[in-house]
Amino acid sequence: MGGALLVPTSLALLSVSSSPNKLGRAIGIWSGATSIASAAGPVLGGYLAQHASWRWVFFLNVPLAGAVLFILAWRVPVIAAIGDRHPVDWKGASLTMIGLGGVVFGFLQSSLAAGLVGCVALTVFVLVEWKETSPMLPLSLFKSLDFTGACLLTFFLYGALGGAFYFLPLDLVQVQGYSETGAGLALLPLILLVAGLSTSAGRLLNRFSAKLLLAVGPMLSAVGFAYLGFSGVGGSYWSSYFPAITVLGLGMALTVAPLTTTVMSSVGKDRSGIASGVNNAVARVAGLLTVAIFGLVLAAVFNTLLDHQLDAAGVPQTERSQIDRSKLAGAGLKGPEGVAVKASFAGGLQIVMLLASGLSALGAASSLLLLGRRKEKRPSQP
Repeated sequence: MGGALLVPTSLALLSVSSSPNKLGRAIGIWSGATSIASAAGPVLGGYLAQHASWRWVFFLNVPLAGAVLFILAWRVPVIAAIGDRHPVDWKGASLTMIGLGGVVFGFLQSSLAAGLVGCVALTVFVLVEWKETSPMLPLSLFKSLDFTGACLLTFFLYGALGGAFYFLPLDLVQVQGYSETGAGLALLPLILLVAGLSTSAGRLLNRFSAKLLLAVGPMLSAVGFAYLGFSGVGGSYWSSYFPAITVLGLGMALTVAPLTTTVMSSVGKDRSGIASGVNNAVARVAGLLTVAIFGLVLAAVFNTLLDHQLDAAGVPQTERSQIDRSKLAGAGLKGPEGVAVKASFAGGLQIVMLLASGLSALGAASSLLLLGRRKEKRPSQP
């Protein structure tokens, strides 16, 4: 609930307090700041979980929240609401929760009934929003091809990112043998690149079109995901992970600030809050769905490969029963059993990363097809 209030509001404040020619740079700074926080989180959280307790990962947010309240009172001005106030769309909110909850639960638990309930609820949600006088999701936003293209790119790219980075730490810790802190440090190049280059990427919008940046960035990310898919087992970090994470970081650095700027610029300032809220919700929903779907794919590939590996190694049934109780934990076993578990998980992760690469490529395609197609109106001749 706190995040739902924070992210759209912070972007709306940028939109109403920045001139159009400075909006890209402002959003670049915003993206860089969030990326620096994202970089510190996994490293510090991993260190606390490894050396203190996982509970400190949550306690850490208390002083951070205090600092935010202080900065809010000190520096953030009071800006009057733009446009009319509208009542809360309780019907839309309820249908959204039922729909998304049903779809995600259906994927996670392989429940066809829950998935069907979710799909029906989402269909009814669209019909309700179409007729609602004060909808939580104004469908008229999607009349803007720039906004539609940006949301499609967000769905594909952040879906790929959320799904891939849910399973990559499992690979680093359980299969590759990294510590929790080491797994956080392994991802640091990506976040540092996004933090360091986001401001520059925001300025690039003054020289290059959003369509170009939002095609090149996701394609670089697709290359990075594909490279991660072939990391294998036991390779060096500098040859197996660092190049892929660096290319992925460059792609995201070229994408984050221009994407957010495109979303904010595609609608009027009176709708900047709802536009950023919708786009942020699209990113979160995409991550939920890909974690569920990628999990099903990885489990299926992992189980199939593991059966073949154990059969080939001639592992007796008693030891196979022990592995079946906690398959991924079997990566810590010595001998052919541990080798089989690691290789099987690496095979499943390869498919997941290739799927993430394909989603990133689809994001680039949506940018090329939809962005920048709105024609400027020419003044009429006297």
